[in-house]
Amino acid sequence: MAGELSGVKVAQADWLSVRQVADEVNGRVAELGRGEDRQLGRGKAVLARLLRLLVRPVLRLAAWLTSDLNLDLSRFGLSRQAFGGAMITSVGMWGVTRAFSPLARYYRVPVLVLVGAVQARPVVIGGAVTARPMLTLTATFDHRYADAGQAVRLADAVRRYCADPAAFEPAGT
Repeated sequence: MAGELSGVKVAQADWLSVRQVADEVNGRVAELGRGEDRQLGRGKAVLARLLRLLVRPVLRLAAWLTSDLNLDLSRFGLSRQAFGGAMITSVGMWGVTRAFSPLARYYRVPVLVLVGAVQARPVVIGGAVTARPMLTLTATFDHRYADAGQAVRLADAVRRYCADPAAFEPAGT
């Protein structure tokens, strides 16, 4: 899978615990590593055969059909709402600690989150400065779907979760 940048979509993630989401992502990444891309494989194969000049218009058409019109074209390798309700991508795998990204028109998502590389950073714990593994999350919001107030509430919820994940997870997970 070296050089492969396939995506993983987790359906109904809002009904899953963080552990369940992580298990789903890990399972799909393992499938991708084995070349078993069940969600996007057919669609990518079709795009690989298209002339370069047609790729951009075909992507726009596919996004319009599957996102705006909400058509199920899975028999052609194009799943409905392919990017889901939010997109999270890692730039940390390239050693990038902080990045920003615009929303591409064909994503059709209200928020794009970029996860930076983990680095040891100084933090104060119990009055003492110590090095802890930290990462940076950056987000781009489409203001047609979310305003600044909603973005701030999301950022606060993420911050509270990261401070105490056990408080938000169901018992026994």
